[in-house]
Amino acid sequence: MKTRPNSTSLPPKNILTDNLIRISTDNYDAIVEAYAVTPKEHEVCMLSIAGQPDAIKALRAALSIGLTVEITGVGPIGWPKHAATYFSCVQKRLPSGAVAILWLPQLSTSLGIQHDTNAYILQRQHTPGTPPLNFVAILDRVLACPIRSDWAAPLWTAAQDRQWVRPLKTYNCAAWEFLPHTDDIINWIQHYLQSSTPPAPRVAA
Repeated sequence: MKTRPNSTSLPPKNILTDNLIRISTDNYDAIVEAYAVTPKEHEVCMLSIAGQPDAIKALRAALSIGLTVEITGVGPIGWPKHAATYFSCVQKRLPSGAVAILWLPQLSTSLGIQHDTNAYILQRQHTPGTPPLNFVAILDRVLACPIRSDWAAPLWTAAQDRQWVRPLKTYNCAAWEFLPHTDDIINWIQHYLQSSTPPAPRVAA
């Protein structure tokens, strides 16, 4: 939101006492509903924010031309290269007059994920130790071989141990980047099938 001097409805940003996560640039800020950024570079992978229309316009412009934009607890964030083709963007006007906007990576959707490319696994809620609900579906899109749903748990364990998935820094969601180590994954599947398939019974002579 744009800070207005002498406003009785909006206190100056430097004395805000709420615990909301905010995204800001110059004199504009908005509330962050959820985000996923790369752990080191802090490049945006997914972003959901809400605020006044002028603030949303200013933040979109700042992100698109590479101006400094910061998120509470993260610091400066950056837009990935070729962001126009990287994201699907959904925007709507809220009953209050504020605007909510979501940038979703195309490589996390069933239409955007392509064979043998990186992909993003996004979950609103995730139980540690269990595979994300869409994990198998994403692997099935990326890999040439079909993936069975009952392989989800051991495959997820292997994916974390062998760093086929990279956890992202997130707020109000869970997210990973999937790296298509195709040969390694196919070799793992072959070994898993060989070790989990019982030997055929011997036929008596």
